[in-house]
Amino acid sequence: MAEQDFKIVLLTLSAIIILQTGDTCKIVRWYPASNETWLLNHVFKNLTKRNEGACHAACFMNDSCRSYNFGHQLQLCQLSNSDHVEHPGDLVPKENFMYRGTMNACATGICPAGSLCQADFANNSYTCVCPADNPYCLARMNTSFHRCHAFDTSSDGVIQLEATHSSWPADGFCRVDFTPTSIVTGQEYNITVDLRARHVSYDTTQPVHPGVAFNMVDGDNFDAVYFRYEVEPLDTDLEIFQ
Repeated sequence: MAEQDFKIVLLTLSAIIILQTGDTCKIVRWYPASNETWLLNHVFKNLTKRNEGACHAACFMNDSCRSYNFGHQLQLCQLSNSDHVEHPGDLVPKENFMYRGTMNACATGICPAGSLCQADFANNSYTCVCPADNPYCLARMNTSFHRCHAFDTSSDGVIQLEATHSSWPADGFCRVDFTPTSIVTGQEYNITVDLRARHVSYDTTQPVHPGVAFNMVDGDNFDAVYFRYEVEPLDTDLEIFQ
């Protein structure tokens, strides 16, 4: 009886792995392994591992991994960024393979079409991310600018610089909000801005040269868009359209 109790304890402990990173702990709970099955369509990395335990550890150490397949004969470890809970129809029979998924917050998470749900095991939460091979993912997100420096934001979303011949700020920036707010967390992304100049004086011979716009992260770790431009002195408004 004592031997049986000992085996049950070992099985329970093996289903939970804890990794401490800084002040937080990554705690991963696993579903039981499913033999002769395979999750297709969501593999983002193929590895060669000598056994299933090594594949198990590789998935745990990769923040994008929510499940894995392991081919015993091929020693093939496949890390997947989804699981059988989100895509039950993708779990199919496959000889000499086994599948194992994690219990994660993506089971109840909602992400926009084209984006991926990345589980945050340390905080029992999730983040929506745009895959690298989908450049149009971020373009479908709703954006808004606020807390602008050197600009005014109108009700229709136009960022407008009021300038005269005697006063031209060298640059300016605005914080940018995405909907959902988690869509760009920790990712590089591009913001395309159409820069246009509108003359309000009758002197149209003096050129206006809008410069570049790019994204950055400010001191409070907020996403921001930064504008720089060169304008020869004249009475004008510089309108910047998203």
